[in-house]
Amino acid sequence: MMNERLKQLREKAGFSQEQLAEQLHVTRQAISKWELGKAEPSIDVLLQLASIYDVTLDYLIKGQELYTPETFVMPKSNFELALDFIQRNTGLTITIFAIFAGLIISLVAIILGT
Repeated sequence: MMNERLKQLREKAGFSQEQLAEQLHVTRQAISKWELGKAEPSIDVLLQLASIYDVTLDYLIKGQELYTPETFVMPKSNFELALDFIQRNTGLTITIFAIFAGLIISLVAIILGT
């Protein structure tokens, strides 16, 4: 629950209720009410808390992050892309190879015949 997260985050940051209250310009009693679940901070205060604790509003309110960071994958090189294409399109690759081979043979025949 949000009240428990607020208390855990405050304690993890090493703040007393009084110290946090001073930063937020609220009373220590307000902090106590939030942590006991008897009241909830305003959206402005939640934004300040998210900034102080370096968490998202989703985490403060719902206990979950807004997004899950994705693992960065290096883009494939042109060579790797060509190999993937060849593996997926074997029949087409053979056809293209046969056309190029025919063109090369034709060019060699033209050059040698003249």
